[in-house]
Amino acid sequence: MAITITTLVENTVYGKELQGEHGLSLLVDTAGYRILFDTGASDLFMRNARMLGIDLREVDFVVLSHGHRDHTGGLHQFLLFNDKATVICKKELFQPKFKEERENGLMRPEALDIERFRFVEEHEEICPGVFVFPRLAITDEADTHFEHFFTEVDGKKQADTFADELALVLKQQDAVSVLSACSHRGITNILRTVKETFPQTSLKL
Repeated sequence: MAITITTLVENTVYGKELQGEHGLSLLVDTAGYRILFDTGASDLFMRNARMLGIDLREVDFVVLSHGHRDHTGGLHQFLLFNDKATVICKKELFQPKFKEERENGLMRPEALDIERFRFVEEHEEICPGVFVFPRLAITDEADTHFEHFFTEVDGKKQADTFADELALVLKQQDAVSVLSACSHRGITNILRTVKETFPQTSLKL
């Protein structure tokens, strides 16, 4: 299965006509499916896609790595433009988020069409060879990145351990590739979880 990954937006940019921002959005093309991994901090990823000649109306799934605004900021604009894509995430993504005192979570969650969301709790194959991993066990706490981040649960503010984080895994024969955004729960912990699920595969670098 051939897979192509196109960066639609990130912090740095090399093409003179493209623009960057503090955010992330990747487009994964597989055999017959298009998956958008995160939506950046704004609709800039959509403008870059147009510059690249990519029609985002053809996207089948949106996978959200976690609820921070620099990964979900363009979601509203995208869902207005694309009327068919299913949004895949964890239900915890809707919890309010903060960096210190600054609100940093999903914008206007009440305005989103909940019918377009699929909440996942266990790893599953969303299309051939493409898996989401919502359960990312923490074995090595030293590799986590929780400092200065908070969430609100049942009206109470608490340290954010990123229960909303998930990874996207692309499986090709005996190799897997792992897409993670900020890896708040630790990239070594994420890779360990994937390897435990696919012990006979190698990580493709």
